[in-house]
Amino acid sequence: MGTLTALQLYSGAAEVLEDITYVTYLETSFLNWVNDAQRAIVLADPTANAKILSIALTPGVSFQTLPATVNSLGGLSLNMGTDGLTPGKAIRGPVPQETLDSLVPDWQTTTGTYVREYVYDAAFGSNYYVYPPVTGTWYVQARVFAKPTDLAASSDPIDLPDQYGPAIIEWLLYRCYSRDAERTPNFGRANRHFANFFQLLGVKIKSDMTIDPKVLELNRQMAR
Repeated sequence: MGTLTALQLYSGAAEVLEDITYVTYLETSFLNWVNDAQRAIVLADPTANAKILSIALTPGVSFQTLPATVNSLGGLSLNMGTDGLTPGKAIRGPVPQETLDSLVPDWQTTTGTYVREYVYDAAFGSNYYVYPPVTGTWYVQARVFAKPTDLAASSDPIDLPDQYGPAIIEWLLYRCYSRDAERTPNFGRANRHFANFFQLLGVKIKSDMTIDPKVLELNRQMAR
């Protein structure tokens, strides 16, 4: 979590827009766009919200699902006992499922007292496997790429490191300028800030990738 608040970020954007009293763009809209920016950042750069968590396993089964607050798994590190606070044996992996299938054909039904290995592929999304499954309450330490928490108030700090502040401001400016579909200068400005957003994240975008404000507005209306 960072220290920059939503207000600090969108007041910076409002100053660029010469709308510091929020006549043209409402503060509530800015707050929503800050949340949009956080989500866009972790989609473009999952490591932006990398965390280490102690997560509970589903007892007695190899097939596991990450918490709803997590996008994907970076890896499992340690067994954390029955309380989630006691570091234990290291966990090996990711191990190819074909390896376990070959060496331990019944690995998904054999239970143990702690996890030795895990199976994960990015194609699995939020699902992974542990071997052996552990019966009863059991925790493991996981390196995860988490979803950012939405900010409820302007005084809330962003759920990303402060280094992403400039990218968020670029996203806010892009969203503001893309609202006006009729004024050509704003169309160009929206595209520039959209490109700046990705440039700050170190992500290259296709040269023919343009943002039509009319299409964006239609998509937003359909999503409501």
